Amino acid sequence: MAKYIKNGDILAGAVLFLIGMFMLINAAVFGRAINTGIGADFFPKIVSCALMTVSAGLLRSGIKAEKASAANNKTEPVKKGNYPVFAAVLVVFLSYVFIMPVLGFIITTIPFLFFLMLLLVPKKKRNIPLFLGVSSGVSLGTYLLFVKVFFVMLPMGLLG
Repeated sequence: MAKYIKNGDILAGAVLFLIGMFMLINAAVFGRAINTGIGADFFPKIVSCALMTVSAGLLRSGIKAEKASAANNKTEPVKKGNYPVFAAVLVVFLSYVFIMPVLGFIITTIPFLFFLMLLLVPKKKRNIPLFLGVSSGVSLGTYLLFVKVFFVMLPMGLLG
């Protein structure tokens, strides 16, 4: 009988680490403008290294948990996932990716972050005004950081 991985952290960590490696390899292809310190490859390399670091930690903790479970010879029941929330997050994310080039970064990022917070925070802890403020502040702050500091243009959409 095949041994199944009971701890999803191992699988998630391994897959995310491979995605990070793929991103890092592909970021090396991006060209760099002459006489600039930061090229188009800078941010993807930072994100891919961060993803690889975090996923390596997840993989390590999953392996430790698997070993501890095997040492205790204890079988834990398989936890059921929250698939409707996962599906909703996936729909929101895909909508964000496909609508951003048309409507622009700011117009799409504010509702994207708002809906993610609405989906992922338990109903008892939801604070709509806080979610609106955080999603607006993070979106505008990110836009200003990239446009004014890094000189990287983000999709303007209807605002352009």
